[in-house]
Formats: sequence, C-alpha cells, structure tokens
Amino acid sequence: PHLFNIGGVPVESYFSPSDRTTSQIIRTLNKAQHSINIVMYSFTRSDIAQALIAKKASGERVRVVMDNNTDSGNQFAALGSGGVDVLLKPSNAGGLFNHKYGIVDAENGSFSQYVITGSHNWSSAAENSNNENTLIIQSNRIANLYLQEFASRYQESNGTDNIVVSVER
Repeated sequence: PHLFNIGGVPVESYFSPSDRTTSQIIRTLNKAQHSINIVMYSFTRSDIAQALIAKKASGERVRVVMDNNTDSGNQFAALGSGGVDVLLKPSNAGGLFNHKYGIVDAENGSFSQYVITGSHNWSSAAENSNNENTLIIQSNRIANLYLQEFASRYQESNGTDNIVVSVER
C-alpha cells in the first residue's frame, strides 16, 4: 500500500527503485498553485527540474537551495536559466547540506499543502538503483513547520525573496 492515514494526516509512502518515486514527486509538485520551496542535497533529475521551470513559468514562486552545483548532471544552471530562484548553501556552512525536502503551497492557506521528504535525493541513482524512501505528507501544520526551516536555510544562503511564515501558539 502507498496511502496511509496517520492521526488524521494523509501520507503517501514510496520506495525506489520499485515505485517510480520520481513520477510521484513530479505529480505532487504539479499540484502547486502558489509556491514550491526545496532544499536538496543532490539534484540531478532534469525531469524534476523541467517540472519546476514549468511551474515558475506559469506564475508560481519556485525557490531551491542546494548543497552543491558540482554533481555530474546537476540541475543548478538549468533551474537558474529557467528563472527559478536557485541558491547554493553558504560556503561557511561547513559539512554536507544533507537536506531532502520540497514544500508545496505552504505560504497560502487557501490551497492543500504538501511536504515531500525522505532519503531520496532527486537523482537518477536514487530513482534507479539505491534503496530510498519518500513520504508525501498532506498537512498544513507540517508544511508550515518545514517552511519555517526552509526560510532559515534560504536566508542563510542569501535569499532575498519575502517568505511568509505563519506561527501559531
């Protein structure tokens, strides 16, 4: 099974290489109606990059913070050329930036909000040969928590866009 309900929260679970995880990631990104925010260690999948560029072209805000732009097939330049707000982790951050998540529509409470997370880098190795997991969580609360984390990583990476984060007691 791929669909679960955990404490009232809809969660999808996928494992690569058997579950075609990249197609599930793209399907969820394509649901965005306002914004997509991503922090990713290794991002080499051109199909995911093209989905993000298409969302940017249709008017959604798309921001990406990456660990590096040196992995073979890295999509940093393609995303930047496509108008995506793409940044590298700060050089003084030290160590690996081993984050792997995407957030869909967390800045607008009018839309369903999703978090894509797990051990799956957005790479062909993760899709085709590594044993990786991905969760897609539909929850405004969890999306907001991830958005708060994203805002910190984005600002540390010299991002200049205004990110609206709602914080409740």
